[in-house]
Amino acid sequence: MVVQGDGAAAVEHARRGVAAAAGHRSTRHAVKSDVVLAAALCSAGEFDAAREVADAALLASEKSGLVPLRWALACVLADIGSAAHDAEQISRIRDLSADTVRRRGGVWAGA
Repeated sequence: MVVQGDGAAAVEHARRGVAAAAGHRSTRHAVKSDVVLAAALCSAGEFDAAREVADAALLASEKSGLVPLRWALACVLADIGSAAHDAEQISRIRDLSADTVRRRGGVWAGA
């Protein structure tokens, strides 16, 4: 839905994903669902709501050591701004997360 430009449908689907994730004990699944919701909210032009979701998920990803998801959230927040961190902090979180993924053997597409 996001790729098709249907932000409202993307948000609806993403909210269902968040609800489904709430029924599981996996923090990773919940945070990943929040990443999708934040992106969907952006596609619908709901930047304040996206920022709120992404900031909360960024904190959860840090507490749980979910580095790739932390990187993804920092990328979203680099574009829309964070209510909890300034732009320099978000850039640093994004870059450090990417470096950690690389050090652990991850390979970025095109890299």
